[in-house]
Amino acid sequence: MDVNRKIRIDGDYLQSYQDDYIELQIDKMNQRLTFFSIVFVIIIGVVFTFSFFYVRNNVQKVPQEVQDLSHQVMESMSTLSERHAQLESTIQNKLSLLEKLSEALRKDQREIQDSVDHLKRTKIDQNDISKVVGNIRQDNFEAIEEVRTHINEMNKTFTAQFNTFSEQFQAFNQDVNTIVQNSIASIQKELQGRLSKISESVQSVDSELDALNTKVADFSSSLDNITKATKDMIDSEKLEEFLSIERDDLKNKAALQKMIMDNRIKALEEKLETIRLQINNIQSRRKKITPAPEPFVQQQIPLKTKKKNLLPKTNYVEPDPPPITQKYSPPPKPVFQPIGKKPSPGKMIEEDLSD
Repeated sequence: MDVNRKIRIDGDYLQSYQDDYIELQIDKMNQRLTFFSIVFVIIIGVVFTFSFFYVRNNVQKVPQEVQDLSHQVMESMSTLSERHAQLESTIQNKLSLLEKLSEALRKDQREIQDSVDHLKRTKIDQNDISKVVGNIRQDNFEAIEEVRTHINEMNKTFTAQFNTFSEQFQAFNQDVNTIVQNSIASIQKELQGRLSKISESVQSVDSELDALNTKVADFSSSLDNITKATKDMIDSEKLEEFLSIERDDLKNKAALQKMIMDNRIKALEEKLETIRLQINNIQSRRKKITPAPEPFVQQQIPLKTKKKNLLPKTNYVEPDPPPITQKYSPPPKPVFQPIGKKPSPGKMIEEDLSD
């Protein structure tokens, strides 16, 4: 038998070979599309997780820095209160010395008065009495002048110390204000930079989603062309159902990614709002803590003063910001339905040869 006679070349066999080749190409395209879509979603998830942890770590550092600044301010205020207490103790010591001197002068004056009365009683000569009284008055005047000069010197030293203390307190207050303002400005700049980066990443994700939608549209148009070319041999209803499933799947993925980005942006905005509230609370508390310098009066010097406690009575503990919990649910996998099974061309050739 001649083998060439058994092999019949017919248009139906060629058409079946073409159909099988088209089906293989469609399967390969489907596999590639699913692979690239899964890889793209995984890459986006990894990028968002790394960015989320980076932003969370940097935001958690902000309240710690603010707490350190508040602790430094409280320590400086405690040192100022200690200095104020030392000044009060020195003033009290000097006032006690002045009281002792005044008491001694009063005793001397009483003794002088007693001696004058005694001289008057003994009826001494008026000239001698006037000389003795003049000498006594001169000695008393010199002692009073010494006490006055000592009081004036103490008053000058006290005013100088108080002026230096007020200048140091004003300089310290200005330094604290500049430090707090610089820290707040740096925090605001850093937060604005992070928000700009997040907005840029969101825009890039939106652009990538738009590109994916365009690719899906191109793929759907190419599949529509294939279905028009092979409409006689392929079941059009199953193909349309498969394409509708793929389109719905891609739309669901895009909606899910958009929803996740919106939730993360809302959470970041809430966290920024809590940080701004904490900064405002710290500023208001610092304004309440810093006292105004009292004017010094030279005429009225108090004998006893009470200690002023410049520290606040209550220890304020800043609340921790609420954690951001966002669960990531992976998109559903697409379901591929077989279009139809046809015999391979190799089996058909073997059957012809066996005949």
